[in-house]
Amino acid sequence: MGVSAGPRLKITAKQKSWLRGFLSLESGVPSHETLRRLFCILDFEKFQGVLIEWAQEVKKNLGLEEDQRG
Repeated sequence: MGVSAGPRLKITAKQKSWLRGFLSLESGVPSHETLRRLFCILDFEKFQGVLIEWAQEVKKNLGLEEDQRG
């Protein structure tokens, strides 16, 4: 199940600069329409699982505690 048509995605110059630090983007930053199509085909349950695993790995590599909330 994908994303329904919602607010348009807008990438600012600052965000484009940030993206270029991680990706080669030889054809430039993807348009909002390209990103929308990507989000429409993603399996969000799988994406969520991978994103959580990645975030936990980043926290581990940074030496952050499991839960830093009081």
